[in-house]
Amino acid sequence: MEIPAWVIGDFADMDDVYDEYLQIADTPCHAKIVFDKKTKEWKLFVV
Repeated sequence: MEIPAWVIGDFADMDDVYDEYLQIADTPCHAKIVFDKKTKEWKLFVV
């Protein structure tokens, strides 16, 4: 399982977070959080 992650900043309002996410979602992700089924561990890969 892979979960993409983007760094979008620090916000006080969830509406601002959502608006920023909509702008950045089409760009390549900054990192991926990956679950290794064999070792049952989460790993972070920074791109």
